[in-house]
Order: sequence, then structure tokens, then C-alpha cells
Amino acid sequence: MPRYKYHCAICDYTKTYFHGINDIIEVCENCDESTMKKVLGKFNLKNKKKNLPEQVGSLTKEYIEANREILEEQRKQAKEEKYEST
Repeated sequence: MPRYKYHCAICDYTKTYFHGINDIIEVCENCDESTMKKVLGKFNLKNKKKNLPEQVGSLTKEYIEANREILEEQRKQAKEEKYEST
């Protein structure tokens, strides 16, 4: 069964209830008033890929830096070479 958190506006009482999707809790257990309202909960996604050796962002940055060095070396070599005009 799903769980729902309810909050009483009068006495500030909060409790989590397990009930069906169509059931509603209206009466507060603490003050016996009909002021219980359902509170929106947090949505939790669990990351199944927590055992990655490195994060994707750090790998991408590493590859960019490695290619930047290669391109810089190629640029230096091209400047040093002498070309014949045709």
C-alpha cells in the first residue's frame, strides 16, 4: 500500500499513513478536528549506476584536455614546416 503524509492545520500534527489511493484521512488523531490535509512528498530516484569508477563529466573533461594538447602540438608543427608555393 502507498504511504501518504498528512498535516493538521490547527495543532501542527504530522503523521504518515498507509492506505489505498482512494482513501482519505480527514480527522486529526491529536485534536479530533477535521483539518487533516495530504502533504506532497519528495520524489526519490535511486541512481543504479553508483559504482561507476569515474563520473562522465570528469572523463569528458579529460578527453577534451588530451585532444587540446594534440591540436596544439599539430599547430606548432604546421607553423614550423616550410611550404613551397605553387
